[in-house]
Amino acid sequence: MKAEHKGSPEGFQRVFHTRKHSELARLTYARQQRRPLADISDAIRLLDGSGDGFPGLFVDQYADCWVVSTFNTVFPEWVLQAPGWQTCFWRKLSVAQKIPPQLMADHSGRFTGGNCSETELMVREHSFRYFVRPGASYSSGLFLDQRGNRMELLRRITAQAVQTKTVQNVLNTFSYTCSFSVVAASAGALTTSVDLSSAALQRGRANFLLNNLDPSRAEFFKGDVFEWLPQFVKKKRRFNFIILDPPTFSRDANGRIFKVARDYQKLLALALDLSTEGGTILACTNMASITNSEFRAMINKALASKRMSATLHPGKVPSDFTAPPLLKSFWIEL
Repeated sequence: MKAEHKGSPEGFQRVFHTRKHSELARLTYARQQRRPLADISDAIRLLDGSGDGFPGLFVDQYADCWVVSTFNTVFPEWVLQAPGWQTCFWRKLSVAQKIPPQLMADHSGRFTGGNCSETELMVREHSFRYFVRPGASYSSGLFLDQRGNRMELLRRITAQAVQTKTVQNVLNTFSYTCSFSVVAASAGALTTSVDLSSAALQRGRANFLLNNLDPSRAEFFKGDVFEWLPQFVKKKRRFNFIILDPPTFSRDANGRIFKVARDYQKLLALALDLSTEGGTILACTNMASITNSEFRAMINKALASKRMSATLHPGKVPSDFTAPPLLKSFWIEL
């Protein structure tokens, strides 16, 4: 049946007479709204919490695998009645991130309650391919809400390379599995990726190879960004584009803690020292307690500390993220 009010859970409740049918219908409607994205990617958010009328419930698609994330301790089994998935994981957002998602079922329903954190599959995003692990504890390996910013980076690097007729240098901090680096390298840029995890960087190299890019032409540095950036400054290295997408909280091998609210201004100040004249920095955070205006103010404070001015442009949030976004991002044009 057709909903009376677009995107309105109240409208759906009037049309459907049972809760189960209403939930399935709303999920079906949300998927229909996202159908145009099928030509772009097979890694999308199918259900985005309150944005689709399901507060606290999120469903991400990775090819034929679904990851259901909830704050509730009861799995919404009605999701398994929807078509289109082959395996389904359940991530409990109310517990420690180190606990991997639970494999609820495959298409035959034979497997329940398993742990498949190393299961790897390939997803596509525009012309790019990435390896993901839907059952991993922290993240699959690809942040879906950065899809728009990845494409914007590609556009900007391509335009800058054509305009200046020079090879662009890109620094990707907290690079994780290096999706931003893959996009940059595909545009001919020389990339430098920095991350605390050697395993993540190895997955980044695998993503380079998956996209027919030579990882030996790129740099991969394991370690603390706050240690590497001052070294780059001493070596007088400069970058045309710098990506800052740190976790909200992290701890390095020496026990030093990074917190966005406390340390982001220092991080951006270091990045400003490494930017070329006329360079661009993508500054991002997923910290829920920081608003867009507060994040903009943090950026402006870092600029003021260096007596620099810049033009800020908001980053792009993909259309499948319908709830108020956790991701705050700005393109800083120096």
